[in-house]
Parts: sequence; structure tokens; C-alpha cells
Amino acid sequence: MRNRLQKAAVALIAISAIGLSGCTLSAGEPAQTPSKVYNSSSESHVTLVIDFGKDSNREVMVRNDVAVDATAKSWQLFEAADLKVEGTGDNPSAFVCRIEGWPSVAEQDCQDTPTYAEGNWAYFVTNPNLGPGWLLSPIGAAGHSVVCGGYEAWVWVAPNQSSNDVLPRFEPKTRGCA
Repeated sequence: MRNRLQKAAVALIAISAIGLSGCTLSAGEPAQTPSKVYNSSSESHVTLVIDFGKDSNREVMVRNDVAVDATAKSWQLFEAADLKVEGTGDNPSAFVCRIEGWPSVAEQDCQDTPTYAEGNWAYFVTNPNLGPGWLLSPIGAAGHSVVCGGYEAWVWVAPNQSSNDVLPRFEPKTRGCA
């Protein structure tokens, strides 16, 4: 009996540890988001959300509490979250053209800034200072500074669709930094 309890406890700890690492969630699954993010003077923790759009048949990706340098720009979150991002030929590390292979090379060559008819990525942010809900960022990822406890989301806007018509399919939770 004691042996089975010990094995069950070890299994529960292992499952909990796996659940605390970065994960991918579908749109309907609740996120395991802590009420406070623990921070240091040299590091910020931010949650990164990638929403490939409803028509993509791809799950929303969520990387909880990605640790980056406290002075990092949002573009650096992709590398810290182990996600592949491609810029455009004219803005290789400033304008997001493709994330994790979406859209395909056949759909968009990324040689220049995509047109409205080709579709593009919309960038949303929120953080403890801004309050609940998503805001369409007026600043691109290369210029936007990360905020501890914040959320950053990229949503694919289909060709000829307005970024005003989309929101990330993930609900951020207001939280602070300790």
C-alpha cells in the first residue's frame, strides 16, 4: 500500500511539473496562469500567444511565463519561447511575416511587407499596467518593450480581413509581478 502511494505521489509530481512548463492549448482549454509572476531585476516573465486564425485548423499556441532579459524587446520573445519567426526581406527582424511556418511560402514569400490582400499578423498586448483585455499594439515587436506579467499575442489576419475584426482566442488574466 505504502509503495503504491509513493508511486502515485511521484506520478502526480511529474504530471504537475509537465503542466507548469510552456504548453500548447487549443482555444477552448483553460490556461494555467499564476496570479503573480515572480520576477528579478534582470529578468521579466511574459506569456506569448500565437493564434493562427480560426480557418487555419491549427491550435492556439501558448507559452506561459517566458523568461527574457528585463530590457528585452518583444521580438526576443520568439527565440526565448523556442518559436521560429521570419521577418520580411526589407525588415528581417522588425516586421513579422511568418510564425512557425504560417503562412506557407506559397501563400507569402516574405520578400516585402505583405499587402492587405495577402493577410498579415496582428500584434496584441496587455499587462498589469493596462488592465484586462487585449489592445492592438501601436508599436511593432522590434520597438515594444516586454512588461513583467504581461501577455503578447500574434493573430493571423486572413487576406482581406481587418485586424479590427480579430482578437486572440485566449483570455489573459490580470496578474502582477513579485
